[in-house]
Amino acid sequence: MHKLGLVPTICMHMATDAPPLPSFNLSRCRLIARAATIAVRYLAVRRQFQLSPAGDAETQVLDYRAVQQRVLPQLATTFALHFTGKHMQRLHAHHQAHPNPELLQEVHATSAGLKSLCTQLTASGIETLRLACGGHGYSAFSGLPEAYTNYVAQCTAEGDNYLLKIQTTRYLLKALHKASTGAGLPSNLAYLAEDGQVTDPPPPPALLGEEISFTMAMLAIRARRIVTTLAGNMQACLGQGVALPEAFNRHGWEVVRASDAHCQLVIAQSFHRELLHLTDRGDVQGTIVTVLQQLLLLFATSTVMEGLGEHGTQMWIISMMALWLGCWSPAWPKCELA
Repeated sequence: MHKLGLVPTICMHMATDAPPLPSFNLSRCRLIARAATIAVRYLAVRRQFQLSPAGDAETQVLDYRAVQQRVLPQLATTFALHFTGKHMQRLHAHHQAHPNPELLQEVHATSAGLKSLCTQLTASGIETLRLACGGHGYSAFSGLPEAYTNYVAQCTAEGDNYLLKIQTTRYLLKALHKASTGAGLPSNLAYLAEDGQVTDPPPPPALLGEEISFTMAMLAIRARRIVTTLAGNMQACLGQGVALPEAFNRHGWEVVRASDAHCQLVIAQSFHRELLHLTDRGDVQGTIVTVLQQLLLLFATSTVMEGLGEHGTQMWIISMMALWLGCWSPAWPKCELA
């Protein structure tokens, strides 16, 4: 039996037994949770070909590295979206109890970018899981084709998803300017006030907690660099007499990248905060905490890998991350979920 046996159980609970909640991205996580449950269970049971000498049982499809590299990040995304939704609900509840205009702006701007990114992650995640199931994913019996076709339209339910990202990026540019004056920023924007020109590489991570901190730092460095680069380019445009809407238009793709980079960091941070919250309250067993920590690390690492080329001239980051990820990725069995 595959060591991922605990995960489908958790996913199924999230997909079916969770209480009714506002739609933000908890509803989205339930959809990708269902798809992840279907895919992981099928791939853990399905056997195909032999990697061992003749006579042994066929290999579980989930044991193939190429399958793991497609399926497990989607599993991690499921939990990342779940805990991000919990965190955003907590912020919203705090604002209702203690109205704060600055917090309202933060929640609005962050939720706009998250809504855009989370719908993309859910739609692409369901399709990735469907493809990983091969012929079973083609079959309507699996439920995956219906899940994808029923959901993918949500990416444009209110029009072009990219327009939501502009709201987030406008807020980030204002926050960056505010940080340049020495004013304080909310905790999830604190990275904008830090020195973006990191020259001394941190020590190579060795323990699970260090690996999580390392990847979170890389996500923050990447997000800050994208936002600061965009701010410089926008300032140059405005200095040439270009109107603000046209400046946003000229740097449209950078606007999208800035929003996504920030929201990816927010998702990882929210996952981490909610996990610490669960641990402090003692709501979950130690073995489950370890599983969730591994999923957090997998989500953050997968995200860093996708944006590895966005660190610009800070080549030591690219070299170090490539070296560390190259050593870590083939070693995924060390992070098998008990």
